[in-house]
This record gives sequence, structure tokens and C-alpha cells, in this order.
Amino acid sequence: MRGRGPLLRRLRRFLAPPEEWPLSRERAFHLLSNRRRRRVIAHLATERETTFEALVDRIATEEREGDEDRRDAVYASLHQTHLPALVDAGVVERAADGTRVRITERGVWLHSYLAAGRHRSWGRAFLAGSSFWLTLSVAAVAGVPAARAVPSGVLLAGCLGTALGTALLQRRRLP
Repeated sequence: MRGRGPLLRRLRRFLAPPEEWPLSRERAFHLLSNRRRRRVIAHLATERETTFEALVDRIATEEREGDEDRRDAVYASLHQTHLPALVDAGVVERAADGTRVRITERGVWLHSYLAAGRHRSWGRAFLAGSSFWLTLSVAAVAGVPAARAVPSGVLLAGCLGTALGTALLQRRRLP
């Protein structure tokens, strides 16, 4: 009995995002409202850390602005506007000398909203899984022979697994 308290506290802490992570809706939408900031977040979410120059080159290439004048425009906007906004929000960190940029946990959290369509399909998968386990459990209680053959531990694990998956999915949603 003694070990259950700390385990439950750790589980609650794991399922509830830290207070400093969620940004307000307005702040999150503001940060994601600009295409260059979205590209910075998306690139850093896959690379985790890169040089500022490589980030400029990547975004300039994505925008098909490969010529030097347009690259300078991307450089200036990232340096003067977009990276300071992302740093201020705690989404990215920039090295003191400005040469390296890396995403923070808050940035990874924010990145999950760039791919909202993928989350919807996972939500449907968890709904289908929950429906399956609920139907199988009801059938077992009702005495359906095929359902009664499934051990109760498997039914419990299936129900708890889909509930935990849904909770983890909900953890990533905006407040």
C-alpha cells in the first residue's frame, strides 16, 4: 500500500503538463500565425538544434528565395523579429553568441499543433479502441462464450491502455 501514493503522484505529474508549459491560446496562435515562425518550429522539432546560418538557408530554400538578397531578408527577419519572439516565449533557445538555435520542451509542445490533423486520426483510433474494449467487456459480463474466454486481466489492460493513450493525447492539446 505504501508505494501506491508516490506512484499515483508521479502518474498525475506525468499526465498533467507543467504549469509553465502551456501558453495562452492567444500567445500560441500569435506565435503560429507567422509562416516563418512555423517553419522555424517545424525545422527545429525535427533537428532539435542547428546553426542559425543553416536555419536561415533552410527557410530561404523552402520559401524559394535562394538568391542572396532574399536570403538576407530571411536572415534579417529571423534575427530581428521571429527568433526574439520565440525566445521570449520560451519556445527556442539561442546560444549567447547567436550561432546556435535549439528547440525547448515548450517548443516541442507547441509544434504538436502544427500537425493537428494527425492528432484527429489518433483520437479516432483511441475512440475505436475504447469502443472495442467496452463492447468486449460487456459481452464477457453478458456471458457470450467467445468474450468470456478472454481473461479479465486482458480486458482490464485494454481498457486502461486506451484510457491512458487518450489522456496522453489530451495532454498535448491547447488549454
